[in-house]
Amino acid sequence: MAAVRLALASGPGEVTVDAISTAADIAPRTFFNYFSSKEEALTPDSNWTAQELLDLFNAQPADESPLRSLRGVARQIADSYAPSPEELELWQRHPELLTLAQPEDEEEIFPALIDAVTERLGDDSPHPIYPSLLVTSVFGAMHCAARASWSVPGKTVEDLVDEALDLLERGL
Repeated sequence: MAAVRLALASGPGEVTVDAISTAADIAPRTFFNYFSSKEEALTPDSNWTAQELLDLFNAQPADESPLRSLRGVARQIADSYAPSPEELELWQRHPELLTLAQPEDEEEIFPALIDAVTERLGDDSPHPIYPSLLVTSVFGAMHCAARASWSVPGKTVEDLVDEALDLLERGL
């Protein structure tokens, strides 16, 4: 949070790793144990690994549709996408920071879940691209819902994820 507070006070371009480290009362070396750059400290972090998401998917009932199972996963992780008030203010003031955000193992997350959906469907997949389309659509809906929660009063990320997935399930 030290990085976010500093960026709010002086702008992201003025923040340095040394300043963040000093504000957080840690050594710069310790900072790099947690972040690869100051930008990473200022951007959203999903906190979920490919294996954790795969475990959540596989914990859903095996006879359930993949969409229903992915909805279950989305419900479990939705709250982790809710920013603190300080983060929200920073990202609203500096939306360019959001373009830097990408889960560390995003390149592993989608293929792992696509493979799990493919396996769950077996020969019942309606189309060869269905598993990929389903996974990316669900995560796209979650992303849209998370961003919408910043400007839709009275709705939590979980509420909006549920509403977005309702729209998706009905075929938009």
